[in-house]
Amino acid sequence: MTNLPYVPTEYSVKPSLKKLEYDPHFIIDEWYPDYRNEKMAARHENLEKYYMEIPSKTRLQSQRLPTHNALMKTITFWMAETLAKQYRKISFRPQEELYVFHNDYSNESVWVDEELNVVQILKSPNHEHSKKRGEKYPKPAYKNLFDAICSQIQEDVCIMRNDELVANHVCLPSWWSPEEKMGKSMAEIHADIPGMEKTAYDHIWNASLYKGPYLRYNWALTDTPILNQHPSKNIGKNFDRDSLFLRLERQVLQGFPEVCAVLFLIRTYVGDIKTMDKKHRVTLGEVVNNIPVTDYICGDPMDEKAQIKVAAIAILEKFKVSVKDKDFIKYLDTSINTYLGEPLSILKSGKKLVDDDASSIIQGVADGLNPFTGEAFDFKVDDIQSKLERLIN
Repeated sequence: MTNLPYVPTEYSVKPSLKKLEYDPHFIIDEWYPDYRNEKMAARHENLEKYYMEIPSKTRLQSQRLPTHNALMKTITFWMAETLAKQYRKISFRPQEELYVFHNDYSNESVWVDEELNVVQILKSPNHEHSKKRGEKYPKPAYKNLFDAICSQIQEDVCIMRNDELVANHVCLPSWWSPEEKMGKSMAEIHADIPGMEKTAYDHIWNASLYKGPYLRYNWALTDTPILNQHPSKNIGKNFDRDSLFLRLERQVLQGFPEVCAVLFLIRTYVGDIKTMDKKHRVTLGEVVNNIPVTDYICGDPMDEKAQIKVAAIAILEKFKVSVKDKDFIKYLDTSINTYLGEPLSILKSGKKLVDDDASSIIQGVADGLNPFTGEAFDFKVDDIQSKLERLIN
């Protein structure tokens, strides 16, 4: 997958909220079938693992807040109406005593009652499942309109009320378990992320509730383009392989003060580092180089091997820009000649290093070689960082 909407230019754990002014809340693009298929696969695997609701524990009668069902109805109606406004191929309308949500992208029409319980699902004649007469679709059946809509968009969805996570429909998580986060506050959800302990969550909550909608981005590195990286699958962090991807989350925060809730829309993108623009690869390498060592030790936002692989890419790309640096050539000659081989002579001749040559260095890193010594990894990340700073700056 490509078409990343954002490439990191700095490392920061700050929320960095920006007003969502002209951009849509939901993004539907040419990759829709891939997202749809992975979501349906997650549903088939175990729906309760990816979709759950619990009423807020702190909802008091004195607050006179609407019930949990009323909360879900308010947000579901908003989602359906917003999608219909943003995309012509989606509609949501009343029909007699029912409501009909139609989506041309999924070729489905979902009929629900006033409480948004599913009455029936109709599929267009060209839908792949329409040929299987008598077979119940989808599997498992949609629980309600919220479940149906979340299964037909490319975003994952979280709902917080009174700073408690009360609803999750997250089929494409990034190494976190939706079921384990239920009922927790923002601070508790992000407790294991280095540097987030100083975040002013009260400010984020109030701003999101009353002043939004807001947009922010989150990113990490992974070794696979697979979207569903639930911890139970044990994938995404095997950086011994010769593959590296930027995993990006576009997050939209929409407040509903009338029910004291905030809707989080999480659209995940995955881009192959090797196919990124050279300028972006260099920038990403420098960003990674500035991540505090303690953040790597904790395992977030990425593994030490991922850091070194990105650093190697950054060095190569930087060298393409400045091949006249004699000290750098000398460094390459003495440090990584063990697996650079023929590409070294290309560098000395002043020719540009092609992607295949870059891959040979990355493969050397993947094989467990430190690009600064040519020896086996010892994971002294602080030493690697200091050398990177000297070489790149």
